Amino acid sequence: MKKMCLFLLCVSISFVLSRLINELGYFDHKYRVQEICTSIDSECILLGISNSGSVLIKYCKKHVRNFKTIIWNMSSTTTVNSPDESELIPRKILKSDVVIGSLHYLDNRIAGFRFVQNKMEYLCSREISLLDIAGCDRQNRIAGTQHAFHGISQAFQTINGKRETIGLSGGKVSSAEAVNDDGMVVGTGQVDAGIMHAFLYNGAITQDLGTLGGDCSYAKDINSTGSVTGVSDMPGGINHAFLYETGVMKDLGVLPGDINSEAASLNDLGQVVGRSCSSGSFNRGFLFSNGRMQDLNKLIPRNLEYVITNAVGINNSGEIVAAAEHNGYSVVVLLSPAMHR
Repeated sequence: MKKMCLFLLCVSISFVLSRLINELGYFDHKYRVQEICTSIDSECILLGISNSGSVLIKYCKKHVRNFKTIIWNMSSTTTVNSPDESELIPRKILKSDVVIGSLHYLDNRIAGFRFVQNKMEYLCSREISLLDIAGCDRQNRIAGTQHAFHGISQAFQTINGKRETIGLSGGKVSSAEAVNDDGMVVGTGQVDAGIMHAFLYNGAITQDLGTLGGDCSYAKDINSTGSVTGVSDMPGGINHAFLYETGVMKDLGVLPGDINSEAASLNDLGQVVGRSCSSGSFNRGFLFSNGRMQDLNKLIPRNLEYVITNAVGINNSGEIVAAAEHNGYSVVVLLSPAMHR
């Protein structure tokens, strides 16, 4: 009799715990959620995450169009200020904790910068053209895009102090999006009138990465092994996220019920994050890992009521920064693996 009562008690406890897990979402998740910034009293623009977990955010108080750039991490917040009278425009934070961007002056001249270890450094002198710095490698070679006033934009990389143009043979227009520590640059180049393809430049050769069957493709990021992610047109006027590795462009697909997807970032494990979109333009953040795409909203505690709309960056620890909706407001969140840190 005692054994039967003990058995029934264990079953009852198991049932209660199961209900708690199912209804409240306890333990039933792969990522913890930490809110970094909310649109209740400010506007936040998410610009990426480094391997140390530092997050770059551009924000301003509502009704005050004076953006500030901050580096947020678990222990502190650092403001990145212009070193002079220029307007500071941040571009991204690299995996190495380096912030890059441009400084805009009143005389229409622009200079590139990097901010590392609380020190501002000029990457190039002031020029009368728009410079968009995409990154720099371990040898301090800079990659970016120069937008001339006559309308031609061209990707470049500085090698031995000389700026060399990067692009595909079919056209003059190109843009650089990212560079890894070995100096491999990814971007998009013109191959014909109105046709743009993702490219990979290894310091000597510019490789056309092709498409997933449509007209155009666009590279977004590259990791240390040379794998590339981005978005490509598909037949039928839709577009899908891709992962290019070992010479093959792989279609990452979409989340169930959606028609479009776009990748934003990848890490050295080959994990990719981005967004998947329905025909009604409803966005959901995704994680592509171990050969399949997953809805990030199904990987977080359900009781928190966040809706992850766009995953912007992922680091080598698997931490993800994303845009989300919560209680009617737009927020920036950090998703940390539940077993991490």
